[in-house]
Amino acid sequence: MISAVFWSIIGVWLSALILKICLEKLNCRYMERNIDKIPQNYSIWLDPWRMKRSSDYLKARSSAGILEMIFTNSADILFIFLLLELYASWILNNSLPPLLTGIMFFLIPVFASSIIEIPFELYRTFVIETRFGFNNMSAGLWLRDWIKSNIVGLFLSGILVCGLLLIIHLMPDCWWLLCWGLFWLFIFTIFVIGPTMILPLFNSFSPLEDESLLLSLKAVLEKSGLNISSVFVMDASLRTKHANAFFTGAGKDKRIVIFDTLLKELDHSEIAAVLAHEAGHWKKRHLLKHLLLFTTLSLPLFFVVYLGVKYGFFAAVFGLHPSGNAVLPLNLFLAAFVLKCGFIPAAAIFNFMARRFEYEADRYAVELCGSPDGLCTALLKLTRGNLANLFPHPLYVFFFYSHPPLMERLAAVSYEPPVQETDSCVSDDYEPDYHERYYDYGNPEDQC
Repeated sequence: MISAVFWSIIGVWLSALILKICLEKLNCRYMERNIDKIPQNYSIWLDPWRMKRSSDYLKARSSAGILEMIFTNSADILFIFLLLELYASWILNNSLPPLLTGIMFFLIPVFASSIIEIPFELYRTFVIETRFGFNNMSAGLWLRDWIKSNIVGLFLSGILVCGLLLIIHLMPDCWWLLCWGLFWLFIFTIFVIGPTMILPLFNSFSPLEDESLLLSLKAVLEKSGLNISSVFVMDASLRTKHANAFFTGAGKDKRIVIFDTLLKELDHSEIAAVLAHEAGHWKKRHLLKHLLLFTTLSLPLFFVVYLGVKYGFFAAVFGLHPSGNAVLPLNLFLAAFVLKCGFIPAAAIFNFMARRFEYEADRYAVELCGSPDGLCTALLKLTRGNLANLFPHPLYVFFFYSHPPLMERLAAVSYEPPVQETDSCVSDDYEPDYHERYYDYGNPEDQC
């Protein structure tokens, strides 16, 4: 029976990896087949040159992602089958206190994983993002961010692991319920302190100085009934040219954060529409609904892990026979690996829910602003500026997209673009010069 369960787990893991790789390739080919199908009256935003760049960007990121998936998953399997038992006996057979030993048992692999991912992160940042004109980071800034993110991540993870292990030792018969409660307390705490204590470690925030834009945003938010304590501009341009904006905080300390890159991309009405969309998420309590779903699904998982650890199921399935202090951490470690096998179906459930929420927030923004024009032109500009995929494959959307494809969002709010006298001053056979091709992906229409 154990053998059958083991091969079932490995089969699920391998199937998930193959499915992700196939979907990545399918998505790229689907985009390439539809690259010439620019919708009527949208060519002012989506000219053939940009569509080609979008396809190239997608293929570059997808190829790098596939290579990273194969490498990191192979590293996981090799570690579990060749090194895990030796690692457990090495780190747990020492004179350190059991709690500290347990924390180290989990945090060392986490740190090792971040080191393994360094080549892939460097390639994404300094090759792909630089090639397509998005990267603004220096090597020094990247290194400082990597060091700080690992220090913060390991510190917070250490607190969580310490709390979980302490509960398990003190309450061995009902730890699954208490650990579940601690986990959600931890998530909520990070959500509350993140905007004021964690984000400022990486970015600078300054109050929005544009009074006319501030008045526009306040007018929109007053209609929504949201009380916003402040509006900040984040120095995202130090790292990237991608643009975004978001609400953050909880209770009375809600705040708006706008990337400085967004201020350069959109006009005031478009920025107000984007924030009206974000206000829609708050008014419709989308975050709370996500958390409730996640909470509901995670409680039985904690119980399943509890049973598996109690009876040594996970170690037995993998043919490992830990003893002494190694039993608990080894089973917990393997439980985490087994749960990872269910990532794709879980992601599909949450992304399905998230896409529905995006439609609701879009409709709310249109109602608040009185017209779909501001939101839709903002989405078009962001799609163009970010070289987003206009034609993702439906299966890829189903599993991995938290936002609906652009054209579906525009159709859902009945947006009709203005008729253009000429589709674009960029001809179909436009070829950028060397500088544009490799360094500066500005709008070629600006040259007309």
